[in-house]
This record gives sequence, structure tokens and C-alpha cells, in this order.
Amino acid sequence: MNQMKERTSSNRSVAIEISSEQRIRSLGGTVPIVVRYSNVGRIAISFDEPAKTWEVHLLIGRPKEDPEEAALGRIFYQKSGDEEYQTAERAETIALAPSAHYEFTYDPGQRWPEYFTPGTNLLRIKDLTDADKPNYSNVVEVRVAYDKSTFPRLIEILNDEKSTFDSKQFAERWIKRLYAGFDAARGGVFEAQTWWAKHENDPQTIKQMEELNRAAVAH
Repeated sequence: MNQMKERTSSNRSVAIEISSEQRIRSLGGTVPIVVRYSNVGRIAISFDEPAKTWEVHLLIGRPKEDPEEAALGRIFYQKSGDEEYQTAERAETIALAPSAHYEFTYDPGQRWPEYFTPGTNLLRIKDLTDADKPNYSNVVEVRVAYDKSTFPRLIEILNDEKSTFDSKQFAERWIKRLYAGFDAARGGVFEAQTWWAKHENDPQTIKQMEELNRAAVAH
């Protein structure tokens, strides 16, 4: 079953709610969400900081499609001499009294731009602290569009040494939707910047972006 359709539930006396400002976001840009954990039980509880733990996942997908699933916690790769090892991001312990709340902001658009496409994107938290009984939040809709801030942002992703391979592939793919001759492997980033500076206000460029967005809505 599509996890976006699973019943919203509270688990271990914790209710999870996410929200997002209702506005159209730029493809490749920021998509901030606010996540709230509430103690709906009668006794105090504690749990690891959700934004930094591997047990808390974010589901990102399109209507009628199975979502992508990614853990909020990060893994860091380190090297000491000839040995390489991994360390998990350190999470603080959060304590909540009955009826208390813990809230944080997270930006999946910055971390996983490749999971978003023009049109309606659905987001949901899945907490696996109790692996046998996943705790799901509500589902929020985020509208994304290919607009005039998208192309420069895609170039920024390609130029960022910290961008993942998947994020760079995403950036290349969507640059080519407007600039078909783009080839990052042959030093095409500078050429793409030059092309955009010359053509960003062309009626044809604007029409192409509108067509990309219409095609996404029809999908």
C-alpha cells in the first residue's frame, strides 16, 4: 500500500504534525517544513532529536505514486590513517511533559532536490522509533514550479562540492529541459550561465518553462 495513504496515528503517546507555507516553491530551491512532536499522553516522555536520527524518515512523492523515503539523520564518513569509518550524527535527547510540544524546521528541498518535480509533491513524516508500529504524521501538499530562479539554482547545485551525485544528475537533467546542448562533463556550466544570461527573458524560454509546468500538472 502507498504509505501516503496509511492512517495517521499516534504512537508511544506521540503525535506528529507537519506543515508548510502554502506557496509555490521553485524547483531546485528551498522547501522548508515545520515538524511538531506533541506528547498526547499522561506521563513525561523522551526521544532522540528527530531531525538527527535514522529512525525518522521523510516520505516525498507524487499523488498516485509510491514515495521516496529518506532518513533525516546523516552519516559522516571519516578517515584515520589507513582506516575509514562511519559515524552517525549525534542526536540530543528531547524530554516532553504531558501536553508539551517540540518543533523544528527542516528543508528537504535543499537536502534532496532530486526528489521533487514540478507539480504537486506530497510530504509525510514516518517515525520508526517503534519499528513494529510506525508513527505517521499528516500529509502536506507542496506545489513546485520551474520558474526563473530554477535555472540559476540548478547551476549552483552543480558548482557545489557538497552536492551529491544524485543531486547533480537532477540538476543536469532539468537544465537540459531548457538548454538542450548542455554538457557538464565538457565544461558546459559556464556556457549554461552565459546562455541563461542571454535568454532568461526570451518569450521562447518563458514559454518552455510554462510548458514544463503544464506537463507536470497533466501527469
